[in-house]
Amino acid sequence: MESADQTALFDQWPGQCARTVVLASATPDYVYSGTKSLRFAGGKKCFFYRPLAPACGSNRIVDPIKAGDTLLITMKVLTDTPGQIFQMYTALSHADKGQSPWATPEDDSYMVSRTLVSNANEWVTVEALHKVGDDWKYRGKYLHPVGCNDFHLRFRLVDSVASFYLDAVTVTKTASLDIADANITNATDFSVPTSGFIINPNFVYSHQYWQNAPAAGYLRKDAELNRDVMVLRHNSTLSQNVLKQVVPGKTYNRYRFLIKLSNVDSINLGITLRMKFSNKDIQHGPCSRPVCNFQVRLLNTTVTRGDGGWQEMVTDEFEMFGNFTEWDGSVDFIMFQAFTENMDPAGEYSIAGFEEVGADYTDAPSMSVAPSASPTNLEKEHVAYIVRYAGEIRTVIKYPFQIDNDGTILPMDGTEEYELCEVDEVEGRKAEVSGNLLLFTVLGNLHDETLTVVSTPLWLSYSTVPR
Repeated sequence: MESADQTALFDQWPGQCARTVVLASATPDYVYSGTKSLRFAGGKKCFFYRPLAPACGSNRIVDPIKAGDTLLITMKVLTDTPGQIFQMYTALSHADKGQSPWATPEDDSYMVSRTLVSNANEWVTVEALHKVGDDWKYRGKYLHPVGCNDFHLRFRLVDSVASFYLDAVTVTKTASLDIADANITNATDFSVPTSGFIINPNFVYSHQYWQNAPAAGYLRKDAELNRDVMVLRHNSTLSQNVLKQVVPGKTYNRYRFLIKLSNVDSINLGITLRMKFSNKDIQHGPCSRPVCNFQVRLLNTTVTRGDGGWQEMVTDEFEMFGNFTEWDGSVDFIMFQAFTENMDPAGEYSIAGFEEVGADYTDAPSMSVAPSASPTNLEKEHVAYIVRYAGEIRTVIKYPFQIDNDGTILPMDGTEEYELCEVDEVEGRKAEVSGNLLLFTVLGNLHDETLTVVSTPLWLSYSTVPR
């Protein structure tokens, strides 16, 4: 931030909202090092950026950035309001994207990092590793940025009107594939390490390839593991679109991961794969609707806090739907998702990454010094949700609602109400839920009705059914 004058600083750090040069001589607490920092005004639609396209001159970039480069990005951040999520991401503009030249890749490869700034007026270090390349692709096509302003590294506070300060920003090229632009094809692989079908499974490349959504988590360095882990809070979801990596119909081995709970005694953890399929054959296709939603549950269990340390969990073996490449239609996404159901709002949990394990893998009952009598990965809880219509219980669903377009899981803890339109109720069958409690669905069509649902958890106990 030591450019000669304000005009030079503003030229290098454009933005949609107001910027202010802060001088150490006037307000030293708001300058981390040197003589200046930059203050960025708050606003939910505000973002600021640094142009980084290869066409930028030497006054912006010492070594031009190109596809295949790995960037280490570090900076100091200070906010004027506590509890802010500071987000970095890239953005590419290109004429071949049509009416939305700044449209983002569907694989979330443009994401760089999400960092919690817990306290106000306190400098926080933000550090992230990012691989350039897949964020230059759109719908499978490689697009090279033409002008200097066609590729950005952007900064913002998520869903906030708070202001923030930046200082000591560095972008260092740590590795390069050394591929000439003329040799790059749509099939060129720029991706970071994978495990099974999960890209960047251990968050080495920060938040890259993990879904950007209001309910997403954030990364925090864990002192015990000495690396970044993903932190998720009440109603947060960890998601990745794994469509390009999966093999249709394949039976996959299990995934192991480490988990740690904070400020909560237990959580009900679920891990699923959700597929949205645009169906062109309503009569003979995989479902009788224009849009089919399928789900495979990899894990459904209760995790207890234990001694507060890291615990090992392992998913079930599972099959990747059917051979959907032979169906008449197209897959919009296959979303890998980890989420909790009805977690205490004060609680949070951390996941240290995922690793596919072989069929000969043996479960580790506990990672604690003294394993518990009931290992957490052997405890099972089943959660269901009551759907009411016209004052009556009409059905019970086993999985939470999700947004159709991107697979985002909606809160199902009773804090939200949802209106479901164009609902078809078909004759179902009785299902024993708990003891003598029998719930069933027998109705006609509700095409012209609006169904309001108050989501209420049913813990396999009659007493929790609302009156």
